[in-house]
Amino acid sequence: MSREQIVDDQVQDSGDQAQSVVMESLRNSLQDAEYEEYDRLVKALAAIDAGTYGVCADCGASIGEKRLKHFPNASRCIACQEAFEARKQ
Repeated sequence: MSREQIVDDQVQDSGDQAQSVVMESLRNSLQDAEYEEYDRLVKALAAIDAGTYGVCADCGASIGEKRLKHFPNASRCIACQEAFEARKQ
């Protein structure tokens, strides 16, 4: 993943510098999000190969078909995902 810094040879005022920092941060955030999505897809494909696709990684129950239809790389059932997100907060 590229983390090269945006370089501008021109002198920037504080507004331009702030904008550059925000744009670089946004770009890095998008790259991180894209990588995380890619990682989830790779894990979903590995689960298909292992025969465990559609099985919750936390409780072992089946992940609902509707959830998988809308979020095919889900690794948790809705209840476990909600509990996971609550622990992160």
